[in-house]
Amino acid sequence: MTTVLLTGDDCARIAEWPGLMRAMREVHLEHARGDAVQPVPRSIRNPADTDAAPAQIIPMTGYRAATGSYVLKALADAPHNRERGIPAQRSTVALFSAETGECRALIDGAVLTRTRTAAVTAAATVALAPAGASIVTIVGAGALALEHARALVSALPLSEIRFWSRTPAGSDAAVATLAGEPEFARIALNATTDLRAALNGAEIVCTLTPARDPLISAHMLGENVHVNAVGSPPRPLFRELTPDVFGRAALTVVDALPIALAESGNIRDAVAAGTLAADEPLELGHVLVESFARPRGLTVFNSVGIGLQDLAAAEYFLERSEVHEDGLQVQLRPVRTPVS
Repeated sequence: MTTVLLTGDDCARIAEWPGLMRAMREVHLEHARGDAVQPVPRSIRNPADTDAAPAQIIPMTGYRAATGSYVLKALADAPHNRERGIPAQRSTVALFSAETGECRALIDGAVLTRTRTAAVTAAATVALAPAGASIVTIVGAGALALEHARALVSALPLSEIRFWSRTPAGSDAAVATLAGEPEFARIALNATTDLRAALNGAEIVCTLTPARDPLISAHMLGENVHVNAVGSPPRPLFRELTPDVFGRAALTVVDALPIALAESGNIRDAVAAGTLAADEPLELGHVLVESFARPRGLTVFNSVGIGLQDLAAAEYFLERSEVHEDGLQVQLRPVRTPVS
């Protein structure tokens, strides 16, 4: 069996939102039915490193019965890389056959992670946003923010997208990038450094920052709004929302509850503050069913990313690469003839 190698450029060429969103929906529905296994990751770090946010490796895994596949994503998380001007996270995704153990694909994790994250957010937003919602505020202006704008535009009839960043250069650059893409021709794109103004009247809010101190509190949000809290790395030290946001929420949704309780600063802080019960959040697969009815008021999807999302994305990109004859096929080890 050959192994397909896919670079970030390969993934960018063959990605399309409807199929990727469908893949994310399916794997979360399988997880809700008990047809997929999602362990809680345990990080590996230098025990002598006493930094508050040390570099670490996080092995993210998952198993999917429907396709007979395992995934192992090695996520290297080094927060201080931001001070060095290089990415804080790097990852490689390996997809395996559960039956034979053969490695079906090795995929660079940068584009895969950005696009699968945005596709999950878009799927959650379709289920949780107020009916007719068309004004989006994106808190953050980096590559993940751009992918979220693209995914949301593919899924919803939006009229306006507002980008907030701490500096004008960040939000201005995001607007300039998307203004040149045909999908945004009929959408008002605005940039601001005034967070309260950006949130005023927004019906969908996406937070996509590595903030350690929360940016948004409950009084900054409208009465009937959906919030996607997605930017925080999988460490309790990072959070984007204050605990009172969860106290006011009519519904809180997470990727997988045990992982959210272990890794999400937003969720852990809210539980510690008593504004959210540890067993209160629903897992995403339970709100993606057709019978789900969104409650009126504030809803929150808090995401830290899980291995099953990487598994479904790896299968998606592998299938697309076969259709488009993209990627490089290699023989990682010699083929042995069975002994008769």
